[in-house]
Amino acid sequence: MAARGAWRRIKRDYGPYLPLAPYLFVVLFPFYWMVITAFKRDRDLYNLETAPFGEERSASAAVGYGSYDTRRLMIQLDSGPLAGGWNLYGRYSRIESDGYRDQSWTRLWSYDLSARRLFGRHSLRLNLFGGPETTHLAYKGVPSPYLDGTISGDPERDRRVNLLAYPGEADHFFEPHYELLHSWSPRDGVAISQTLFWFDGEGYYDEQRLDSLGAYRLTPWAADTTLYPDLYFQDAYGNRARDAESPWWSPRSAPPRRPPDRHGSRR
Repeated sequence: MAARGAWRRIKRDYGPYLPLAPYLFVVLFPFYWMVITAFKRDRDLYNLETAPFGEERSASAAVGYGSYDTRRLMIQLDSGPLAGGWNLYGRYSRIESDGYRDQSWTRLWSYDLSARRLFGRHSLRLNLFGGPETTHLAYKGVPSPYLDGTISGDPERDRRVNLLAYPGEADHFFEPHYELLHSWSPRDGVAISQTLFWFDGEGYYDEQRLDSLGAYRLTPWAADTTLYPDLYFQDAYGNRARDAESPWWSPRSAPPRRPPDRHGSRR
């Protein structure tokens, strides 16, 4: 009985303040982190190494499955120390998902390849990594009638609508990275590092609008076949398309894209 009475007093005195607990946790998080970092070394808190070269040869794989038909695959290989001071490492991963909203699927894959050679107090390392992606666009907001479920009577079904109904309305992007790292340790506790890196990005998106070029905010329109190949003057089904506001054949399956820049990007 005494324990029950104590619990009632706690609920009475402190119950109104319980909703503030999440807020206090967020506000005081910097203080918590400061305390944690005061007792731990930086290398125990952060691990930003691209390829964790191991001391033994190893191979591993992981698969996963989740909501909305989300699938994940990862394969990782590590050579361990090789003759001549070499280490090799490779990882491949792929993620696919149908997405929560209609036609919000995504197809992602990434790679990470590394080679390192140790010679004396020097280390030379090459990193190649990137991740091409293709994602169906779903950026338009959901109107209130769909959120309320007044369209079909099923809010869980209606709120997943994607107003971009064209099946090929997708974003494509790839940004490979190349790194060459050198490190020299003249004595224990001292290291001098240099990094040479380069990365490039290329991407585009496809879309379809069945109304005038005003949907692309393009006025006036002048066709220039020297910049845009015939592909852009076709509809989604390969038929040549002409806009009602222009005597020129106009692109319907994708908006006019500027020519590639020196890096090959059309974004």
